[in-house]
Order: sequence, then structure tokens, then C-alpha cells
Amino acid sequence: MLLTILYFVSSTFAVVCKTGGQHTATCATEKCEMVSTTEVCTQCKDVGNVPIDGVCVDKADADDKCLKAEGTPIDDTDVTCGQCTNEHFLFKGGCYNVGTEPGNKICSGLDPENTALCKTCAAGYFKNPQAADNSDSCIACSDTTGDGTHVGIANCATCNPPTAAAGKNRNVATCTACDGDNYLRTDENSQTTSCVTAQNCGEGFFATTVEGIKRCVSCSDTGKGGIADCKT
Repeated sequence: MLLTILYFVSSTFAVVCKTGGQHTATCATEKCEMVSTTEVCTQCKDVGNVPIDGVCVDKADADDKCLKAEGTPIDDTDVTCGQCTNEHFLFKGGCYNVGTEPGNKICSGLDPENTALCKTCAAGYFKNPQAADNSDSCIACSDTTGDGTHVGIANCATCNPPTAAAGKNRNVATCTACDGDNYLRTDENSQTTSCVTAQNCGEGFFATTVEGIKRCVSCSDTGKGGIADCKT
């Protein structure tokens, strides 16, 4: 199960669209991202076209799913969606159907009281604590930009959502597993998490795998392979 989750975790950094891919001619520069194994467009190149299920379509084919941020119909000036309708949810400027890929790799269930919002995010994403009709319902665990207030952690594969704290402008998710060759490190003082290489676990820690998850473990943690009173 963990390997499956790690494989399907999405990259959430805007990148140049794949050369020769379906978005090369239709997507704006550096406005492609990966959701699972699918490349999606987050902003179309030509006005009057918007991303639906990650693909740029003419507004005439999108106006039953895509709205402006204030909830009014899209027009010939739009290149992204600001809200969604008709059982589609908003993600990175596009509207996605929860019943098909790639939407079902982001959201696994809509809110029955508001079907423009995702109620249950898929593995690799956390539910935005302040989700609204005109903001993303789900944020990738690895998305260090997020919605500007709620953010993920670089190289994080699965996580728990952040909790809002008074006076904080950025609320960071708690990572529960890292992707690739990265190890989960938990700061003993702040309890914040990060994903690091084995070499960067830090003094007093060693890299190991505990219950299928790569972790940086204290040298003195006898329950996870350490030695009592060991410092380094």
C-alpha cells in the first residue's frame, strides 16, 4: 500500500509542459503539473479556454462546470476557472470530475452539501482547512506553496492537514511518509516534520525503515533499533 501511495504522489510545482505532449500548444508557459502519472494544465495559453480535467477546452464546452471566482459565467477573457459547479471541484485553476482520472487522484469524495467542494482528499493530499468555493479543496502534501496559508512539505508523500494557529501566516502540514529516497524527520522540540536524505538525518539520528516508513530515528530509541544512552 505504501509503495502505491509513494508512486502516485503528485508533483505540485509548475513546470514546462512535456515536449510533444498534448499541452504544448494549448497551455501557458510553465503551467503544467503532474497529478499521479497525468500531466495537467493549470492555465491555458489562449483566452476563452480553461482547464477542465487538466485539459484546455473552449469556454462553450466548460461554462456548465467552470465559473469566475465571484461565481459569474466565464467569458472570452478567461484562461482559468475561479469556481466550479456541476459536481466538479476546483484545483489549481481548473475544474475536475471526482469520478474520473485525474480528478479521482486528488479527491475521493465530494461534499454532499456543496458538490463544488471536495470532502475527502485522496492519498497524497490534505483537505484545505479553509476550503471555499473559490479556493482549492485539496492541497498536495508536497506543495510548499499551497494556498499561501496552508502548505505542504517538500518531498512529502502522505500527511495530516495543518491546524490553524493564532498569529501564524503559514500553517504547515504534518508529514507521515516521504517520497523516493527521503526519510521522515521529526524535530524533537517543535515536532515539525521534514523529508531529508539519509545523510541529512542529523547528528544523533540514523536512517532506518520502521513499519514500512523511512524515518530518521534517535540513536537512543531502543524501540526502533537504537541503543540506550547512545548520543551519536
